[in-house]
Amino acid sequence: MPVFASESTSETAGGGRETSRRRERSSTANMNRSPLPQYLALLSVLLLGACFQKFEAVRAVETERGIAFEAPVIAAGSREGQVFELLDFTVVKRDCERDCTMWFIVREADPANGGQLEAGRIYYGLAPGGMAVRTPAKTLGPGSYSLSATVQQRDASGRFLKSLSLDGALSIRRDEPATPRASRDVQTGAKR
Repeated sequence: MPVFASESTSETAGGGRETSRRRERSSTANMNRSPLPQYLALLSVLLLGACFQKFEAVRAVETERGIAFEAPVIAAGSREGQVFELLDFTVVKRDCERDCTMWFIVREADPANGGQLEAGRIYYGLAPGGMAVRTPAKTLGPGSYSLSATVQQRDASGRFLKSLSLDGALSIRRDEPATPRASRDVQTGAKR
């Protein structure tokens, strides 16, 4: 904290001069003593922390209907009567230079019961009701893909509980492409 020295001279009653020296702390330094900056910093940290969502795993599985993506957290919550509404879902090819989005769907502005996930599954190329297709599903050839989604979790009465971010990976290692149906060589992994 900066300290300033000042010197003042005054005349005494006898005609002499008297010099007094005072040390004062700067007024801006005194302002730093106010708790307001600390409160604002704490508030900023709390608000910033509230913006972060917990990432949950999503994995790809082979089904009779084709490649399905499922999240264990959604399957568990569905068994407890919770409702999960899909807001967006994206499949992007990794190590790709252009046209990397393989499938992208978003929730329509005001769907009636739209985007609800059936048993926590999203089938590749089959958008749930209330979802708009922004990028139609493309054939998935050999390679690695990133999966991401945003889901709202509600209790049985419809009260909002939290927003979930789903994140995962998919690798196809066979020479023949997988169009919505998966090959037996589909490998999955979730990243955190």
